[in-house]
Amino acid sequence: MVMQVNEDLIRNVVAQVLSEIGPPPAVNGKKYAGRYGIFSDVDEAVAAAREAFEQLSERTIDIDKRLVRLEAMVEVAQRNRLPDDS
Repeated sequence: MVMQVNEDLIRNVVAQVLSEIGPPPAVNGKKYAGRYGIFSDVDEAVAAAREAFEQLSERTIDIDKRLVRLEAMVEVAQRNRLPDDS
């Protein structure tokens, strides 16, 4: 049995995995929130980057595993895609 893989199927798989992951964690950064990448000097920009990196590093391994699973599912779907009839 060959499964027809199309853009709608991939969108549905992505939506399902994202719903399992849930919303992104709340941002705890107070000092640099709302700055939109505009800083008064390099030191301030580096401090904001460090804070953002630390927040990103706090993501759980579970979320990372789910993202890897999503990537694998998309890769399989792309490999098994049937050629267009056009």
